[in-house]
Amino acid sequence: MPDSDAVILPVPLERPLYEALFQLSAMMGRSAEELASEAIAAAITLPTQLDLEALGTAMLADLQVLQGTLEPVHITEEDVAAMKRFLLPTDAAQLMLGAELISRLTDQAPDATPTKEASARLTAVATVCTLLNNALSEDEVRRWWTQPRYKLQGKAPTAFLGGGWTPEDLAFRLVADLAEADVAVRST
Repeated sequence: MPDSDAVILPVPLERPLYEALFQLSAMMGRSAEELASEAIAAAITLPTQLDLEALGTAMLADLQVLQGTLEPVHITEEDVAAMKRFLLPTDAAQLMLGAELISRLTDQAPDATPTKEASARLTAVATVCTLLNNALSEDEVRRWWTQPRYKLQGKAPTAFLGGGWTPEDLAFRLVADLAEADVAVRST
């Protein structure tokens, strides 16, 4: 039951997200409403300065209390798939492709602060990864970026794009078109 300061917002959710929310809330022993409310609060609350020493002390105390009382948790492929639905496309692409490949595609070192250009490249790469992942496994998506392709002058998409590309460049449009064609062929 919401408190007196609560506002009820009707928010449409796509069915897979709705189902994943209820599965995750059940796994966490929380209501879906509590979980959604906490996620929204976490997303919009400004970060605060942490007292790392106090945090470390509290964590150690909590671990000592829990020591020996926890049972191992077995995570299934379905659990992993449900959790991945909560990732932003750019985060999913980074997990799928790995730091080295993302670094080559965005033309930015993995530990560097993302530039506007690198962020635009990452978003474009994530769009292609999402499209490809509808028809290919994650391993196949990784290989797709590194396999030489006839339609790209015999180069792999990563090499064909080279450095400094933008999502508006012809090279990227050709890579995206190739991804669409590959998905269409795999879907038939």
